[in-house]
Amino acid sequence: MTEKQSFAVGIAIAGYHQRGAIRSLYSLWHDLSYGRLLSLQDGRSGIAMEEFVEKSYLFDFYGELLTEHQRRIYSEINFEDYTAAEVARDEGISRQGVHDLMKRCDRILEDYEKRLHLVEKFLKIRNSVREIQRLTDFGDPATRADATEADHRMEKIYGISSSILKEL
Repeated sequence: MTEKQSFAVGIAIAGYHQRGAIRSLYSLWHDLSYGRLLSLQDGRSGIAMEEFVEKSYLFDFYGELLTEHQRRIYSEINFEDYTAAEVARDEGISRQGVHDLMKRCDRILEDYEKRLHLVEKFLKIRNSVREIQRLTDFGDPATRADATEADHRMEKIYGISSSILKEL
């Protein structure tokens, strides 16, 4: 684990119970790990980080397609650290009703992704852009690649950018 990753974990643990901050902290951790999702456990609800990140992406892309009621409860449970009992009390429904709604929302969001593949396309394009950034990083001017290496990198960049345009 790198120093940046350790720092991000420390931030996430220290700020875990601050409502609303969880989503951005886990996003930071995910970005610092460059797509290498770790199996850290959310101490309160037992949701694996991979599952949390997946739910975050699905909610970011398709959350507006849920009803206001579904969106509010889904967000409170997954991203604001509320328990099912707290949400049930606030909404005037049973805990089982909250659990059923969460399962229904998960199914709805996953169904949208199966049909539209927006998260998959986003992640693919993001990885392509990272590859372009890597290819354009020639490092220190004193040790820049020769013209042949630069031409090779430019061909790769052209190929990657062409595939991005096809995706769009």
